[in-house]
Amino acid sequence: MDAFVFKTTLQDNTRLYQGKLHGCQERAAEEAAYELQLEQRIAACLGRIATLQLDQHAHAALAGDVARELEFRADEQQVLNAELAAVHGEIDGHLAAMRALSAEIKAANGRTGAFLTAHRDFLASTREYELAVAAQAANAAGHAQLHAEIDAKLPAYRSEPLYVFLVDVGYGTDAYARAGVSRGMDSWIAGLCNFDANWANEKMLLAMRTELLNRAHRDSQRIEAARQALDRLADAASAETGAELIAKRMAPLEAAIAQAESRARKIDAVLADYAARRDPRYRKAHELVSASLHAHSIDALVAQARRTPGAEDDQLVLEIIALQDKLAGCRRDGARVEQARQAAEADVQRAVELEQEMQRGGYCDGARVQYGDDLNLRQLVGRYMNGDLSLGALARELEPHVRVQTVHSAYQETQWGRQQRG
Repeated sequence: MDAFVFKTTLQDNTRLYQGKLHGCQERAAEEAAYELQLEQRIAACLGRIATLQLDQHAHAALAGDVARELEFRADEQQVLNAELAAVHGEIDGHLAAMRALSAEIKAANGRTGAFLTAHRDFLASTREYELAVAAQAANAAGHAQLHAEIDAKLPAYRSEPLYVFLVDVGYGTDAYARAGVSRGMDSWIAGLCNFDANWANEKMLLAMRTELLNRAHRDSQRIEAARQALDRLADAASAETGAELIAKRMAPLEAAIAQAESRARKIDAVLADYAARRDPRYRKAHELVSASLHAHSIDALVAQARRTPGAEDDQLVLEIIALQDKLAGCRRDGARVEQARQAAEADVQRAVELEQEMQRGGYCDGARVQYGDDLNLRQLVGRYMNGDLSLGALARELEPHVRVQTVHSAYQETQWGRQQRG
C-alpha cells in the first residue's frame, strides 16, 4: 500500500461518516419541520375554535405566514443539499484524478528505482552511506562510555585548591610570569600537589573529550555528505524518468480538494443549524406558532367547546387531541433522531482527528513512507472508530507495517531509511 492509498482511505472514512451525519441532519430537519407543522395545525384548530366561540378574528393570515416560512426553509435546504452534492462530486472528480496520477507516479518511481539500481555511482554512494552509518553506530557505542569516564574524572582535578591556584597563575605554561620567592613557593606547592602529573592527566582527558566531539562531528558530516550524494543522484534519476514532474501535478489537486472540503464544511455547518432548529426560518415560524398558542388556553377553549351545542367545535377538539398525540410521538422520534445526530457528529469529529493526526505524523507523506501489503488499514480504522483503539495505539499498530523511503521513493528499506525515520 502506498501513502496515497493510505491517505484516501482515511479521507473516504471521514466522508463516510460525514455522509451519515448529513443523513441524520436531513432527518432531524424533517422531524423539526413536521413538529412545527403539527403545532401549526393545533394552533389553527385553536384559532378556529376561538373564532367560533370567543372572537371573529381571522387566523388565515397567521397560517399563511407560517406556511411560507416553512416553504422558504425547505427551498433553502434543498439548495444547500444540492450545493453540497455538487461539492462532493467535485471532490470525487479530484480524487479520481489523483488515483490515476498515483498510478503514474508509482510507474515512474519504478523506472526511477530501476535507473538507480543500474547506476554504479548510486550503488557506490549507497554503500558509502551504509558504511558511514555503521561507523557512526560503532563509534557512538564506545564514545558514550569514554565520555562517562572523562566526565567522572575531570572534576577531581578542580577540587584540589593548590592545584587550581597553580593552574590559575599559569604555572607550567608560557604565560607563567611569577619570579623570585613567589616562583620558589609555587615550585614547592607544585611538589605538594603532584602538579606535573595531574596537569598532564587533565590535559590528556580534555584532549580526549575534544577528539570524541570532533570524531562525532566527522561521522555526522560523512553521513550528510553521503546522503546529499544520494539525493543528487535521485534528483537526476527523477528528472530522467519524469517522476518529479508527475509528482508536482499532485499538489494542485490536493489544494483543490482542500478548498472543496472547506466549502463542504461551511455548508455542513449551515445544514447543522437546520437540523438543530437554529436557522432563522424555523425560529420565525416557531415564534408565530407559539404566539398563536399562547393567545389561547387549550384547556379553556376545549372546555368551552364541550359546553356549546354546536358540533363543529367538538370535532375540532377531537382533531386537537389527535394532533397532540401525533406531536408527542413526533417529539419522541425527534429526540431519538437528535441523539443519532449528536453521535454522528462525534463520529465525524473522531474521523477528522484521525485524518489530521496521521497527516501531522507523516503517515500520509508519499515522499517518505510506504506500507507493507499485510496492512489491513480499514480494519484498524474500524477499530479506532469503534473506540477499541486510541490514536496512539493505532499509530503503534501501524509502525510494524511502515516501509520508510527517501524523498523520491527510489531506495529500498536500507539502514539509511531506518535512520532517516528516526
